[in-house]
Amino acid sequence: MSATTGELGDQAAWTSTAEVTTGTVAEKERLVREFMTLQSGMAALQERLATVRRECTQAESENDMLRAYVDGITKNMASKP
Repeated sequence: MSATTGELGDQAAWTSTAEVTTGTVAEKERLVREFMTLQSGMAALQERLATVRRECTQAESENDMLRAYVDGITKNMASKP
């Protein structure tokens, strides 16, 4: 495969001889803004995921404690005549 096709794609994308127009600059600026917005959203989702994981771990711990408490009461009640 040559450098102009195949793995590297279109040669115009890899050289500085590609014509730069107001439209392409505006499109690139729009894409950068969209990327930044999506990146910010992804960071917020990652933060929320970490929070939910912590809350889930806390709830599991509390459930284990309550399960042990209920088991203890049940055993205590069963041993009384």
